[in-house]
Amino acid sequence: MSFRRHYFLNLSAQTLGRFINTAGNFIIFFMVARVLGAEQFGQYSYILTFLGLAVLVAEFGTNGVLAKQIVEFKDESRVYWGNFLMFRFCSSILVTILAIVVAYFIRFDLFDSLLMGSACIIFISSRFFEPVFQVHQKPWYSLYPTVVFFLVYTVSSLTVLYLYESLFLIIVVYSLTNAIYILVAGYLSTRVITPVFKFNAKHMKKLASLALPAGLSNLFILVHMRADIFMLAVMKTDYEVGIYNAAYKFLDIATIFAVVISTPILPILSKYALDNRDLLRSRYMQFIELIAIVTLPVAIITPLISPLVVTVLFGTDYLPSAAVINVIVWIGVIVVYSVFLSTVLMAVERIHHMVWLGAVSACLNVLFNLWAIEHFSYMGAAWVTLVVEIFLISVTIYYIKNVLGCVARWKVWGKILVANGLLAVASLIPLPPYLQLIVLPVVYLCGLFVLRVVTVEHVTSMRLFSEG
Repeated sequence: MSFRRHYFLNLSAQTLGRFINTAGNFIIFFMVARVLGAEQFGQYSYILTFLGLAVLVAEFGTNGVLAKQIVEFKDESRVYWGNFLMFRFCSSILVTILAIVVAYFIRFDLFDSLLMGSACIIFISSRFFEPVFQVHQKPWYSLYPTVVFFLVYTVSSLTVLYLYESLFLIIVVYSLTNAIYILVAGYLSTRVITPVFKFNAKHMKKLASLALPAGLSNLFILVHMRADIFMLAVMKTDYEVGIYNAAYKFLDIATIFAVVISTPILPILSKYALDNRDLLRSRYMQFIELIAIVTLPVAIITPLISPLVVTVLFGTDYLPSAAVINVIVWIGVIVVYSVFLSTVLMAVERIHHMVWLGAVSACLNVLFNLWAIEHFSYMGAAWVTLVVEIFLISVTIYYIKNVLGCVARWKVWGKILVANGLLAVASLIPLPPYLQLIVLPVVYLCGLFVLRVVTVEHVTSMRLFSEG
């Protein structure tokens, strides 16, 4: 199979799988918000954030490393896969014990739900099969367990909400359906590769050497991104956690978009990093321009529609979330860039700076939020996250520049900014919301066409990314 066809099969399978998974999570997310109310929704958000932090510690950067190293160790893939599974099993057990102890002391009022989720961390942290299916040219295998998870999780959660309105039972359903996911995905993985559980020091050392900086960085970044949830719960109330997290959910859309784009191309970027740095540099240049063309207009239009979106999805009780969304959307733009740039740095194995950068960002976030949350509640938390994200992306760009040099085409960037400036001006024209949603995209597309922002290079860059 050609690299091109392989890439687009991977992209299609992963995009569809993540869309289905996200759809299920979003449906339950919105229904919990509507049925249980803002206060219990805040508790639900707190529990999921706690479990997300625990899962990230259990993963510790190994998911991204698997996508890269399973290509490098293809001749020894069965042994490497076995060592990877042993590593993840041990890390999950250790984190489970730690999470249960921490949960008991920090939120005893939610301990039953936190205990249930913590006990199932080994299942919740099992989303690492995609690279295995990708490398063995079975990308659609990643879709099957996702569909099973979606059906069981959605139907079971809606039933529990309708019959019992129980937060604890929602967490039980979430935990156990992840166990079903790993059973299906694990079975399918044995059809493409059978793990050999034989300790190999070389594989473990290589896995740990790349996973350690990436894992520490991811942990620090999660603290930077989600410490405000814990701080809001302590300094304010669960209600304000609910309002803030209703807006924050939209940041997941940006993250998923970035991951869907970046994950399938990591093996290809790694190949270019070894064989053709000029081609890597060229595709990187075109890709960062495309990201701006797609994401900037979304950020500009969002304030016009955020109140309507919040009202439709969550109800009028959550209307204060609209102001948070208007800040969150700019964080989303930066996150898309951060994920892609981090993928490039992973491909060229320049990731050790991520440890100190993540640590600094986490410290800045906590320190700034001590003041901002006290004075401005959830709006202060949103602005702090944006400021720290700007710092993060600035440092990441510096490291990218050291590796690939300055690749910015200032004339193209000037045209992109002019087109978005025209869109911003047009958004100030007082029109009914439904007319704005029609007129503004037309204005932007006309600006792109007249200024000739999108070139043949941009159109073909995704296709060329998949060529060997």
